[in-house]
Amino acid sequence: MKLMFYTIEVNLLLWLGVCGMLWSEPTQNKSITHLATLGCALAALCQHFAYHRIYKKR
Repeated sequence: MKLMFYTIEVNLLLWLGVCGMLWSEPTQNKSITHLATLGCALAALCQHFAYHRIYKKR
């Protein structure tokens, strides 16, 4: 289970990098920026629920 949490955490960090790169580019297509933001939010939700499933059920 902890491996799942670490995998999700790396996924979130990768999405944050993509979002930061897209948000800093002013000429980027808005739909791509919104999709990256949605992916980042989904990764954050997965990380949150994985954390509670692993560490809070003890």
